[in-house]
Amino acid sequence: MMTYMPVVVIVDDDVTLLSSLARSTKGRFELKTFSSPENALNWLAENHFDVDAIISDLAMPEMDGISFFTETLQIAPSIPRILLSGRVTDDAMRDAINQAKVARVLMKPASVNTIQKIIDSVLNARSIFAEQHSICTSLVRNAIDKGDFDVALQERFDASSKKATGFEALCRFPELQSKLCLEDIIGACEGHPCIHLILEKVVQRVLSKAGLLRGQFGVDLDLSINVSPFSLTKTALLSRLLDIQSQLKSAGIRLEIEVTERDVLVHSPIFAQNVGKLRDAGIVVLMDDFGIGNNSIQLIDANLFDGIKIDKSIISKAREKEISRSFVKWVVESAHQQGMKVVAEGVEDFETSEMLSDIGVDEIQGYFLHSPVPIDSYLDTGNSSFAVKQ
Repeated sequence: MMTYMPVVVIVDDDVTLLSSLARSTKGRFELKTFSSPENALNWLAENHFDVDAIISDLAMPEMDGISFFTETLQIAPSIPRILLSGRVTDDAMRDAINQAKVARVLMKPASVNTIQKIIDSVLNARSIFAEQHSICTSLVRNAIDKGDFDVALQERFDASSKKATGFEALCRFPELQSKLCLEDIIGACEGHPCIHLILEKVVQRVLSKAGLLRGQFGVDLDLSINVSPFSLTKTALLSRLLDIQSQLKSAGIRLEIEVTERDVLVHSPIFAQNVGKLRDAGIVVLMDDFGIGNNSIQLIDANLFDGIKIDKSIISKAREKEISRSFVKWVVESAHQQGMKVVAEGVEDFETSEMLSDIGVDEIQGYFLHSPVPIDSYLDTGNSSFAVKQ
C-alpha cells in the first residue's frame, strides 16, 4: 500500500544544506530541492497542486527569498511559506509578513532537526485548517440543500441628495448563522468551489425577482453582487456573469460586482484579464473592503476597477479621528483623479453622512440609511428608502 508523504519544496543556493535535508527527511517528506529560484517557480507553475509547504533562503544571488515568495503568491497563494535567513532586518521582516505572506521565519544556522520540526508544525497547522475548512463548506452545502439560504437587499444612496441609487444583494444563512458568523462562513468558502455555489444561489434569487425590483424603484438602478477573486479566475464563471448582465439589463438593472482587495489573486494575470473583459462588456467592477488590506494603494493605480468601497472600519472612525478622515479625503481625491467613483460603507448616523458628502464621497451605504431586508419582505412591504430621515 502506498503511504502518502507531504511534498515540501526547498530553495537554497547552499547545495550542502539541500543534500543534508534530502538525506535526513527521506521517508518523512518528499523533498523537492532547488538551488535556483527561477527553476523552482517554473516547477511550481506545473506542480503546485501537490505541494504542502515551501521553504526558501532569504539571501540568494539570483533572486532574494521575499521576491521569490511574492512570485509564488501568484501561483499558489494558499501554500505555507517558511523563510530561512542568517540575519533579518526589521524592514525585511515586515516585507516577509506583509508582502510575501511568510508563515514562519527561521534563523540560520538551523539544524536539520530544527527545520524538520518547523515543517511538521506548519503542516500540522495546515492540516487542522483544512479539516475545519472542509467541515464548514460541508455545512454550507447542507444549508443550501435544505433551503437555509436567502438574499437580503441593502440600498445605496447618493451622498448629496440622499436618494437611492441601487442596492447590494447579500447572502444570508438564517439557521447556520445562529451557530457561525457570516464572515466565518464566507471566509471558509473562499478558494473553494462552494463560493461559486453561493454566487449562483444569490444570482438565481435576484434574477427571479428582477422585474419586480425594477418596478419597485420605477427607474433604472444598479445592483451589486459580491464575487470572489477566486471565481474571477474561472472562465466558466466569467461567461456566467456576462449572461447575468444580459438578463438583468433586459429588466432595466445595471450589474455591478464587488471584489475584495484582500485576496492575493487580485494580482494574478488571469484576474486582471477577466476583470478587463467584464469592464469591456459594461459591467462595473468595484474594489470592496478598501483600506484594510495590504494592496489598497497599489490597486488604485492598477486601473483594474471602476470604483472603490471604503471599508466600514475606516468610515466608523472618520468623524472622531483626523487620521481616518484624512485617509478618506485622500482616497476620494486619488480615486476621482483615476475616474473612479467612491462608495462609503458602514454609515451609521446623519453627521457622518454629511461629512462624507462634504469630502466628496459619491455614494453611501449603512444601517442609518437602510438595513438589509430579505428580498421577499423588501418587495412585499415596499420597503425602499428614497430619502433619509434626519
